[in-house]
Amino acid sequence: MTTFQNKVRAILSNKKITAEQKLAEINKLIENDPQKALPPTFSAENILGEMQKNEFESDIKTINTDFNALNILFGGLQEGAIWVMGGRPGMGTSQLQISLCKNILAHDNAVLYISTEKSGQYIIQRFLATIAGINVETIVKNQINFDQKSRLNIAVASLKAMKLFITDTLEAQSMPEYCIEQVEKNNIKVIVIDSIQEFYKGRTKKEIEAISNEIIAISKKYKVAFLIGSQISRNVEMRGGSMIPRIDDFRLDYYLERHASKIIAVYRPEYYGITLTEFGEDTSNLMELYLLKNSLGSYEIAQLKVYFSQSKIEEFEGSLPLKHGTTAPYGFAQVSKENLKTQIKKLRKNGLDDDNFTIETGLVPPVALLNKDSITVAVKYYLQTMDIEMLDCVLEMPKYQNMHKNVFLNKLEALFDKFINDGDTFFYTLKSKCGNCKKGQEGFTFVGNITGNYFNLLFQIDNDKLTDLHECSDIKMGKTKVLLNQRMRLNDEIELDNDLPF
Repeated sequence: MTTFQNKVRAILSNKKITAEQKLAEINKLIENDPQKALPPTFSAENILGEMQKNEFESDIKTINTDFNALNILFGGLQEGAIWVMGGRPGMGTSQLQISLCKNILAHDNAVLYISTEKSGQYIIQRFLATIAGINVETIVKNQINFDQKSRLNIAVASLKAMKLFITDTLEAQSMPEYCIEQVEKNNIKVIVIDSIQEFYKGRTKKEIEAISNEIIAISKKYKVAFLIGSQISRNVEMRGGSMIPRIDDFRLDYYLERHASKIIAVYRPEYYGITLTEFGEDTSNLMELYLLKNSLGSYEIAQLKVYFSQSKIEEFEGSLPLKHGTTAPYGFAQVSKENLKTQIKKLRKNGLDDDNFTIETGLVPPVALLNKDSITVAVKYYLQTMDIEMLDCVLEMPKYQNMHKNVFLNKLEALFDKFINDGDTFFYTLKSKCGNCKKGQEGFTFVGNITGNYFNLLFQIDNDKLTDLHECSDIKMGKTKVLLNQRMRLNDEIELDNDLPF
């Protein structure tokens, strides 16, 4: 066989490039061939036949996600593939993972769901909510009506028939062995990790590399597809513009980033107060998936519709232009200008008459944080922007509100989730003081920019150092006439009724 033939066969057998790319590579060979001609056995007909043969003989199968946007535009979820998907908190990444799993399970595939942040019970509730089309908080708070309860019973029966396996207690070092055991025992086809950074926490670079390499090895050896949730750096919001993530916003280990089949950014323009494209189309409920890395083909953008009130994601008929016009130098402060105007109008309507309201009440939108600002100002800012990741970095004490720092942050994140699910994207602040047990201690009331729901936190400062954050049930807000909606509590414990069907 000639050198030319060997090169052509090498191109045809390369499963990492598309048919179009293969033809382009072969055309380059033809152009560079001194004889300017293909040998008789490599006519165009033979080449296409060889390509089809390779395609049909491939033992790599595609796992149906029931989303045409992903099956067609993204080439589908293949056995052994590693999909990394991420977005800023509240963007809908977890809902996307749950929805994908529900569809995959419906095709009789076994799924292992590894939750690193939420309890197994909560993950089950999210699956039930997605199957039944009910807001998950309605289930968690046991506020379901008769119709919803009927749908929930059907969802329970459906979920019981599915091959879903959930763990919420897995340590990083035991993850590989556990995954292999589950794959061999239950014929797992898809493994979900939500999120990978929780496995990275507190580990050395060498240990993180080992975790990534184990995931890669399992995917290759057992042809198991991985859906890996990833955190995205808040730098995306400081860049301004439409704040669509880039690949360097993902906080991934080098090996995982290199071997991932696809890296997908989850983005919702509505999240940043962008309600219209620059062409005037409504962006309500629009979810966009940006394919930032694709080892098997081109870079695409898929559009879906997300409805958090029904815990569901649907196909989006048609498409919208992809330019969401905004040139804000900072994320929330500029993009949410219209939200701010709306909120001001509501506040004045509810009794706030003073034109100088900003000074009197301390009601201000978030602004860009400068390096010279104190830790206290930073904590307030990251609370306003619901940035748990940065709060974890700037809070220095081991305990807050008599809880271990991690427990406190977990409860705070769960509280943020409630606001986000109701549509809030940041908090306004009202300067406040305790009127009872810690009389005179200062803090803030954090008010959701859409709902007007709120929670209170006192800031305990000793010797210019923030030593504690804690709720206050008897907060005083001076002379302000602002009318607030429902108070949300950090320490709410949810009791489930015994007659719930799970």
